[in-house]
Amino acid sequence: MYISNKLLSVARFFLNPIKLWFRFLISLMTLKKKFQIFSLEGWHLGQDLEKRKIHYRKLLENETKTKVININLQSNNMIKFFLMYLKIRGLYNFSRKDLIKGKVKNHLIKFEEAYWKSKWDISLRKKNFFKDEILTSDRNIYKGFYTDFKKTIKKNEIKIRLKLFLNKSIENIFSFAEGYEEWSWSILASKYSVKNIFLESECGLICNKHTKELDYSKRISNYYVEVSKSLSTDELKEAEINLINRVNGIYSSSHMHYMSREDLVIRDQYKLKVKNDNAIILFLHAFVDAPNKRINKDYCFLDAYDVALFIVDFCTKNKIPLYIKPHPNRYDFVSEVKFIKSLKKASKEMSSRENSYIEFIDGTFHQNELKKFKNLVGVTGRGSVSAECGFLKIPIINLLPELYDFSFCFNLEEPSKMLDIYNYCKNITNRDSMKKDAIIFEALKSKIAKKKVFEFRTISKLTKSKRYLKNELLKELSYI
Repeated sequence: MYISNKLLSVARFFLNPIKLWFRFLISLMTLKKKFQIFSLEGWHLGQDLEKRKIHYRKLLENETKTKVININLQSNNMIKFFLMYLKIRGLYNFSRKDLIKGKVKNHLIKFEEAYWKSKWDISLRKKNFFKDEILTSDRNIYKGFYTDFKKTIKKNEIKIRLKLFLNKSIENIFSFAEGYEEWSWSILASKYSVKNIFLESECGLICNKHTKELDYSKRISNYYVEVSKSLSTDELKEAEINLINRVNGIYSSSHMHYMSREDLVIRDQYKLKVKNDNAIILFLHAFVDAPNKRINKDYCFLDAYDVALFIVDFCTKNKIPLYIKPHPNRYDFVSEVKFIKSLKKASKEMSSRENSYIEFIDGTFHQNELKKFKNLVGVTGRGSVSAECGFLKIPIINLLPELYDFSFCFNLEEPSKMLDIYNYCKNITNRDSMKKDAIIFEALKSKIAKKKVFEFRTISKLTKSKRYLKNELLKELSYI
């Protein structure tokens, strides 16, 4: 089995570039004055996503009467060839004025930081990316790995992509993932106010366009508020049922396809050893599952492991009892083993040194158990667990700011403010609005999921079903 998998990997290594060039060249046939660009990466090939992209392309070409070009945005040679082809065809239309006029300031989009954080996320998935068996418990040493990893992007690589993105013959640029390879260059398009459409964003069918006004995360939060205004009573009732199920370990929400796995419910049931009041519960992300998804600039933390080290250090030094709950999907990634093992070791070291309490919840544990705690505060990077905590009237601190308009969620904009925000959260007396807002948030996430062209199953986004569109695809877009 190992040999066959290795041979398959080698075959893909050589064949995928050939396939990508073939798809690209075929899509150039019958190219006219206006066209759309589809991002096509090597990992898309042979996946359900490749089949879905064929369906999207047919929809768009029929609706817009323009050609869709499949291009690998990671390939310098493919982009250079395409620019040369456009010049020969008289379709090269690039203006330096548009370049200067559209540029977004660094406090909203810091391209190079977002680019390298996306590349860092790709590397984390490699089993042997870190040489040592156990990672460090020192945040400064860990962040030093990233400093050594990050390089200067060659100016020519940026230049040729800007000439492509800002070409006036292009009507739209379509991306699919909000992390990894695709995000690394699509963020450059956003940096220069290019209309960038995501067909499979967890936020729905969205167009990231108005980048000069607000931070992307704040615009997403504003979008959520707009969607919430159209929620029906039935949608809110369904959301409440979904949250009741979820805090008891049953995943019935349409937007949580990544939790639809049988082996998630067969882990040993975990029983807490000690119930401490005024504690923090840290909900871990899967460490290698795009921790820098949708990143636009330099945030306070490098990734999910850096977040975890920060909270362990904060709790032990301030003698705050800490419970750590790993993400259920950690079993999907081979490289997760090293992070979990390292965090357990770091937690043990720091708790012993500071004589502080840490408990690692290593098994199946349902959020409903958290109601037994007094003055509990949740902490996470971001994610669906925020709504679960809100439903249980437990305030939660997001270390990667994204939700600004829901009373259960508090964003940490500056690490030095962690103690202040923790004290504020644990002393909140009236928490009724948290539950109400959590139901609203769950309802709007389900509403958004039901508007997508395809419904997914499993974390790998296998296609479950296809939705019939009442309107043309581009008319269903939400502009953020």
